[in-house]
Amino acid sequence: MELFKLKTIDGFPTSDQEEFLQLGLKRYKELSKELLNNKGLSEEQKFFYIKELVSVYSEMEAYPPLKNLLKDSPTNHPILTFQPLFKAVRHILAHFPFFSRWDDFYFNQDMVNCMNSPGKTIHKYFLAAEKHSEFFFRFKDIDNGEELNGKIMAPVGYDSNKNIKLTDILSLDDAISLIIGYSHMILSTVIDGQTLTVFDA
Repeated sequence: MELFKLKTIDGFPTSDQEEFLQLGLKRYKELSKELLNNKGLSEEQKFFYIKELVSVYSEMEAYPPLKNLLKDSPTNHPILTFQPLFKAVRHILAHFPFFSRWDDFYFNQDMVNCMNSPGKTIHKYFLAAEKHSEFFFRFKDIDNGEELNGKIMAPVGYDSNKNIKLTDILSLDDAISLIIGYSHMILSTVIDGQTLTVFDA
């Protein structure tokens, strides 16, 4: 198994955390490479892999140095720019496992509040995001100058309980770029002198 050289941060990782992170990083890299480099994937396969990748990343996010990074980042740090949307998408994928294709996935305010009480992560993000127009994102130098970019649209109609399709906020390919770009930025902070390579050479 490929081994990653992990930074020692405030006494972490312990031996059991080391094994957990090695397994997590290996699977994360496999999924990222499949999504970014395999042009023959069907929409259903992409959707399966992106849900799997979000799940793998979310488990590693509980690692104390990563939790502290997310908690203590200054307000102008790029992490906090994308964290609310990432968390909203993560919660939606987890709480509504009823769809097999990104383009079929929809939600509305009543559905969100049925499983996630008002004011919580999903509702709070989409209520605020509806007031903003589209914006573009770019993650630079993912691997040796490679970058990931895309466009995020406002969830128009969320406040009036209209059905919102995920694809009207993010295309599947833009979602892949956002999720891998964001999670790669976070995970790379615990790897010492080594690139978490996700693009084929």
